[in-house]
Amino acid sequence: MKYFQFIHSKTFRKAITWRVIASCITLVTAFWFTQHISISISIALLHTLSSLAAHLIFEHLWNKHPWGIIHTNPRPDLFRRSFAKTLSWEILTASASIFSTYAVTYELRTSLLITTTATAISFCLFLIHERLWNKKALSLEPVRLH
Repeated sequence: MKYFQFIHSKTFRKAITWRVIASCITLVTAFWFTQHISISISIALLHTLSSLAAHLIFEHLWNKHPWGIIHTNPRPDLFRRSFAKTLSWEILTASASIFSTYAVTYELRTSLLITTTATAISFCLFLIHERLWNKKALSLEPVRLH
């Protein structure tokens, strides 16, 4: 039976590439609603730091479980897995985003607007990011456990 091995350097590269994309989304969304670049940068930095650590743990946990992988197919379609992974990640990161934006703005309405908008945008982009990494087999490598 094949399982997927956690690859530290590839997972780290995957997390970094996503954090760059997500940080840009957060920065632009925060600026859109606050119209203050210093507040937007603070929100983006706080969210980036908290989410980077969360993303590394998240990738590790997902890579430990072969859910959604069809072992008899040498080239499985990982769409269901990617979609479930994307949905669970967005729930986790939306929580971090609400806390990050509220910690900087002290305004619940602004925090919710920024989080909702950024989450909707990043959901689509994270799914594409996940599919590209799966397609290129950069984050998951099948190995046979003894």
